[in-house]
Amino acid sequence: LLKSARGTVKLVVRYTPRLLDEMERRFERQRRRANQNSPAPVFKR
Repeated sequence: LLKSARGTVKLVVRYTPRLLDEMERRFERQRRRANQNSPAPVFKR
């Protein structure tokens, strides 16, 4: 069980940065589009 958990952690560590990058880019695009549509920001992080 511990070994499989360690493997999962390794997978998460390997794949998460790319995933976060992709989500960040998507968020940025959506926020830019929203800002163009209306001057008021939809939400602040």
